[in-house]
Amino acid sequence: MFRPSARAIGAEQVATFPAECTEARVFLDWSSRDPDARAHLFVSALLVTAERVRALMEIGSSVVSDSFTQRTVATHRAFGAAMDLILPKDLPAPITFHLECSADERQARLRDRDKQTTWWDELADELADRIEQEYAALPAHRVDTTDQRPEQTVRAITKILRACS
Repeated sequence: MFRPSARAIGAEQVATFPAECTEARVFLDWSSRDPDARAHLFVSALLVTAERVRALMEIGSSVVSDSFTQRTVATHRAFGAAMDLILPKDLPAPITFHLECSADERQARLRDRDKQTTWWDELADELADRIEQEYAALPAHRVDTTDQRPEQTVRAITKILRACS
């Protein structure tokens, strides 16, 4: 959803998880069940992404990134990471959206993804309610995407962005 949103507002797209970190993620996805190890990797990736976002913002660009801080914090807290997931205060302050959908819609979308399921994906399914509780504690504009076409979701996001300006 972040690509159509970025195009709609003329923003730069920045991947949340840098390609340079992919090898370590693949290793952890398939070889570890330690939520703290995974949380540390994701926070490290987030900090690298923050540098990229900050550089773009300094030259006046708007930036759209998929799952910037909220997913890292909410998911790993729900997974049981013992580390205190408090992010640095100098991270770029985003306008955050939580795109929600019904449980049935979520399962259908997951089935349609072209991605091999990891143990972490299965754990996220088991802990979906707990992850949602963690998200609920974080500030975000909620957008229900159930039965919505991507262009409808983009319109809802751009409407909120205009109201925030």
